[in-house]
Amino acid sequence: VVAAPVLASWHGLTATARDWFDLAGWWAYLPPLVADGAALYAAVLALRDTLEGDSARGNRALVWLYAALSAGLNIAHADTFGGTPAAIFYGAASVSAVILFDRTLRSIRRRELRAMGTVDSPAPRFRPLRWLLHFRQTWRAWKLAIGAGISRPSEALSALAESERED
Repeated sequence: VVAAPVLASWHGLTATARDWFDLAGWWAYLPPLVADGAALYAAVLALRDTLEGDSARGNRALVWLYAALSAGLNIAHADTFGGTPAAIFYGAASVSAVILFDRTLRSIRRRELRAMGTVDSPAPRFRPLRWLLHFRQTWRAWKLAIGAGISRPSEALSALAESERED
C-alpha cells in the first residue's frame, strides 16, 4: 500500500532531475534518494524508536520534512507538464505514503501502551437503534461502563442490570 505512492513520487522526482537539473543516467536518481531515501531512513529510525518504546517525535518530524520536500518538488514539476491534476496527484503521492506510515507507527505505539496498561479501554459502542429505542437504559449503561472501564456493550448492560438489582 505504501509502495505505490512511493513509486509515483520516485517517478516524479526522477523526471524533475532530468527536466530541471539536466541529470542523466544514474544521476537522475539523486533527488529521489535525497528526498524519499532520507524520509525512508528517518522512517526506519522512527519505527525503531516506536518499537523500543522511545519517543519517535524527532524522527517522525524528519520524515514529514523530507516528504514535504519531495511533495514540493513533485507538485512544482508536475504542474509544468500536466497542470493542476498532475500536481495534485504527484504531491499527494509523497504525502500519502507518510500518512500511511505515520498511522502504522501510531497503531504500534498504541498497542504497546495498551500492553503496558497505560491506555483506557475504549468506550462501549452501542448501536444507533438501541440509543433510539432505549435511550435512558443505554445512557446509564454507557455511563457505568465508562466509570468501570467496560468496553463491551453486553457487559455494560449486564453490569447495569446487576447494579439495579442491588439497589
